[in-house]
Amino acid sequence: MNKILSIIFTALYFIGLTISPTKSAQADELFTWGDNALGQLGYVTTGLQTTPAPVTGQNGILSVAAGNSHTVFLKSDRIVYAMGDNTFGQIGNATTAQAVIPVSTGLTGAVMVAAGSFQSFALKADGTVWGWGQNTSGELGIATSANALVPTQATGINNIVAIAAGGNHTLALRADGTVWATGQNDAGQLGDGTTTARANFAQVPGITGAAAISAGGKFSLALLSDGSVLGWGNNSALQVASTTANVLTPTKITGGASSISAGLNFALARLSDGTVVSWGDNSFGQLGQGTTSATPSGTPAKVSFSTLIKLIAAGGGHALAVSADGRLFAWGSNASGQVGDGSQTNSATPVEIGFLAGGDVIGIAAGAAHSAAFIAAGSGTAAGGTTSRAVGFVNQTSTTGITGATTTT
Repeated sequence: MNKILSIIFTALYFIGLTISPTKSAQADELFTWGDNALGQLGYVTTGLQTTPAPVTGQNGILSVAAGNSHTVFLKSDRIVYAMGDNTFGQIGNATTAQAVIPVSTGLTGAVMVAAGSFQSFALKADGTVWGWGQNTSGELGIATSANALVPTQATGINNIVAIAAGGNHTLALRADGTVWATGQNDAGQLGDGTTTARANFAQVPGITGAAAISAGGKFSLALLSDGSVLGWGNNSALQVASTTANVLTPTKITGGASSISAGLNFALARLSDGTVVSWGDNSFGQLGQGTTSATPSGTPAKVSFSTLIKLIAAGGGHALAVSADGRLFAWGSNASGQVGDGSQTNSATPVEIGFLAGGDVIGIAAGAAHSAAFIAAGSGTAAGGTTSRAVGFVNQTSTTGITGATTTT
């Protein structure tokens, strides 16, 4: 278990989830940017934002995740908060009313959060998983297909150390290194060799020694303790194999990895040497390899970085990364300003988002078309601003529900 936790807390898994072990100090201010049509940036207003901006009053951030059009985060009080679209109850406040500012879910004792397309999750310190929001495919793992407007405990699983939420399916990693899955399975994303949906978590056959997980739009990834990356599910963009047929059971994609992140139809892996590889859909330049192509790539290839990377997050059609020295980079689709460079122009190569000079970014999240992040307490000076009192920065991941989360403990 110690080995598993060691790897987990150096990995990020997208659809989401990002975990940073680099700081034990409390993180501070939450920043968001990109699409804001449903209030997912938490600004009160709903106009899009092309550069990172702080969410008023939201400090002490420990974990953040971004879904299709909502954002979920965990604060130092161990309470989970959310904002944005609430059509299916994904905000978790017992209503379906849109929330343009953060509201409390009332869930306490959490250690990390994750967000899918229209569903949200929290992992509690006791190893239990709690979910809320859309559940039409059984993605909450609560043994029914009814939506949940408040956090509801998943049944049949315990000793969970990580969760990852995809389009309409969910993965959970147990302390024993096994992977469990529930929800939609039309493309084989549950990895059980069938295409039959489930409303309860069941073990993914054939996986032992897993150290991290990530859920994409309709595909799944697992990182093993030996650095192998396994994938299964939808393969329309070659995101899990070199041929276009869907993959119904876990299959090795590559090796030498230390963290993974699944986006809508593409994926990232950070290698043990600090470089990053990508594969899958590249319609918007989200592979970060300097080109844009309607033809996907099933072969992991290096993202065009000139620096070593410690965190990665894949979203709907864009991606985020944090360098070893704490700087934020982004690339891919930018129609809603989700890259954060002040434009709405796509970028096929990573660009540094320099709004925070000298900051140590420790959490990122990439949603369908919005982003979030936060930095270590006491670090950084906002570009054009003054030194942050105890903190200041932001980000995390998700996509089409692909979601990502970031955690510091």
